[in-house]
Amino acid sequence: MRKSKVLISIMVALTGLILAPVASVLAIDLPDNITIPSAKVYHNLAVTGDMLVVYHGKFNYDSDNGTYPTIPASSSVILRFIADNGTILASASPYVYSPFDNSGYGDFVSGFYFEAADVPTWLGAHTINILGTPAYFSPAQTFSYTLTPSDYNSSNTTAVNQLDLYTEIIRLADVFHNIYPDVSLKSITDIGTVLSSYGEAYFKSAIPGLLELCPALFYVQVYVPEVMPVEEYDTSLGDTYSARMVGTDLARGAERLGDKFGVAGSFIWGIVAFSSSVFIMVKTAGKGWGIEPGLLLSGLIVILIATLFGDFMFKLMMIIGLVSAIGIMYVWALRRA
Repeated sequence: MRKSKVLISIMVALTGLILAPVASVLAIDLPDNITIPSAKVYHNLAVTGDMLVVYHGKFNYDSDNGTYPTIPASSSVILRFIADNGTILASASPYVYSPFDNSGYGDFVSGFYFEAADVPTWLGAHTINILGTPAYFSPAQTFSYTLTPSDYNSSNTTAVNQLDLYTEIIRLADVFHNIYPDVSLKSITDIGTVLSSYGEAYFKSAIPGLLELCPALFYVQVYVPEVMPVEEYDTSLGDTYSARMVGTDLARGAERLGDKFGVAGSFIWGIVAFSSSVFIMVKTAGKGWGIEPGLLLSGLIVILIATLFGDFMFKLMMIIGLVSAIGIMYVWALRRA
């Protein structure tokens, strides 16, 4: 029995030694304070009855408490929206924006968006809660802000709510530029003041659906293409080519020969072009000139016949394809034999 107690004591001590470094690794210095300097609530932004909560939060570390923790706030801090009846309606994490170089702590913006079917009571005393979880903070850190009627935007129209949201985001962009002077979140353009590329990246990630809820914050250019004058396409040239040789001795001869084989006269001229091309390439290759001069002469023959007898695009592609196949067969097979 005594040996069992000694063994258990040793196991408990070893477990404590093993877990002690883990606890020390996970522990984060406590913040100096947690606050929510401002919160605004808007509705009827995208559709009638929806609701957006936008707020500026602080998870403060000042110089007396060292630098910001290396563990990102997205892992250690939970942002919650709690209805006035105590129900947790939404949760999120602070957006860790690398240009701020604060691991997501310090000053941040966040928001909660509710579809019309999920909206809590308008003008209700709902709560925004910032929680530093006990997995990283000992003791757990928490701060709650209760919405008051003055936090709710008074307008019911979409246009006014979007305009007021625009004004609030631009105001926050100025506030954050003072806090993080190396990061400018807005810019002046030919269409007015909008979010800069930094501002777009930050606010779109921190506030869900912001692009759809307030398009005026974003620099969007719409170009109406000019109508370019074009010449309408028709088949008149092809018809002219097709009729060019009608009634000539060449056309009548080809038609008579085609009737014997059950094909059109133009097909006979295609066979003539193909046969001529093969003959020329064989002759040039036989004289040791290679097939390149033959391909050139064959192309000229094909173009001449196609131009004379019309419908030349199809015949041109067909015959050039056949000639090319013969050329490739010669280069890769016959020449190596």
